[in-house]
Amino acid sequence: MVDILNPYSVVTPAAKGVRLSDLPPEAWHYLRGGPAASSLAKLHRAVPWLFRGVDLRGDAVADMPFVILSGTGGSAREVDNSRNWQNVVGFLPRPRDLFWLVEAALVIWGYAYLEQGRNVGRRLRELRYLLPTTVKPEIDAVQGLTGFTRVATGKPLQLDVKDVCYFWNPDPFVELGPPESSPAQAALAAAGVLYNVDEFAAAFFARGAIKGTLLTVAGNPPDAEKQRIKSWWQRLFSGITNAWSDAVVSADMVTPVVVGEGLESLERSDLTRSRREDIATALGIPHTMLFSDAANYATAERDTQNFYETTIKPECSFIQETLNEQVFVPQGYRLQFQPESLPIYQENEQERSASLASLRTAGVPLLLAMDLLGYELSDDQRAELERAEAERQARAEEMARRPMVDGDDREDRAADEMRTWRRWALRRVKQGKALRDFDVHTVPKALAGAVAGALEGATTAAEVEQVFDSVWAGYP
Repeated sequence: MVDILNPYSVVTPAAKGVRLSDLPPEAWHYLRGGPAASSLAKLHRAVPWLFRGVDLRGDAVADMPFVILSGTGGSAREVDNSRNWQNVVGFLPRPRDLFWLVEAALVIWGYAYLEQGRNVGRRLRELRYLLPTTVKPEIDAVQGLTGFTRVATGKPLQLDVKDVCYFWNPDPFVELGPPESSPAQAALAAAGVLYNVDEFAAAFFARGAIKGTLLTVAGNPPDAEKQRIKSWWQRLFSGITNAWSDAVVSADMVTPVVVGEGLESLERSDLTRSRREDIATALGIPHTMLFSDAANYATAERDTQNFYETTIKPECSFIQETLNEQVFVPQGYRLQFQPESLPIYQENEQERSASLASLRTAGVPLLLAMDLLGYELSDDQRAELERAEAERQARAEEMARRPMVDGDDREDRAADEMRTWRRWALRRVKQGKALRDFDVHTVPKALAGAVAGALEGATTAAEVEQVFDSVWAGYP
């Protein structure tokens, strides 16, 4: 039917039935997943770079050291830790598996859900991972989040807000609810290109490694003859077992014309590499961590540190805050990740300790030296260091007011006292004990202050020896 008001448009006549393809998206109720989820799942399984990227981020979060604290504020005490996990809380038997699943879901969908299973007394007994695509939040325009609907076996199950721990990555296009984007979705286009490249290679070999070819024949043969030639060609060359087969035909009968490309077209292009880099960028992973030939060792090591600083630490903070707010704090506990315990941070800490000792030896005040090296101190820690520094200065001034000892005798006593101080410091370090203040009587004030300040950053016998050798040797 033609619309007389707009003769260039076609108006569909009214019909009793509507085709399924004409229904809007909101008319569908997916029992599991959906078109977007299906594409993500297919590409995650089929594209190695996407699979490895998700796995890499999941492993990084799952292996992050953590402790469980009981109590609040200054009275908080450690009751469990990842090094020797005892499941003191009672509802987290396999924390590594759970953290891995949460992180993988956040990377793929941007949101994750954990069901808080409780016993008849409403005591929390387990945290169970829920497939994100089977959970739908119920959001009211006035009341906000009112609950969740879980559809796993075809029958909807209503869940209370308190029975679900939900992780929603922030999304500037969503006021309340799960985000509409995720790292994996940002990598979807690049992953689709790589998937199609692999499909092209598989299809290329499936047709016997023969490029797309047109068969031209002389004259105007009947359709039956065309079909016979097509079947003969497919039978002769299709399949990898027929690759590079030979055939003798009459030049007047069939003339093949190549119209497609082969694998060499992919080798000459940087298309696949740029798409792999797009995936790594979308997932927040440095290229050197996915490509072995991307950089040298020094660059790879620096990129690993950047990966933890810019991607994993913020992600762990988000997971930690969410779990504490919805799970641990209501139970009287608190989860705390400890990235500083990782080997990459331990190496940096040793370098910073050596730099701190050097600055203190040069006479730089302790707090200033720590600020220069990027130490993060709480208000309580800073106040304690300021108090200790004030006490040290007071003792130094008191020593300055003591009567001087004659020449050589004074120097001999100072040297003896320095040797005693060295032996005492070495013994404390070897026993794994902290270095306390050492009472000095004949060592000059400036020298005693320099040694005491430098020893604050010493944790090994070698560092103690270095402090005494450098300070004493350079003293007039």
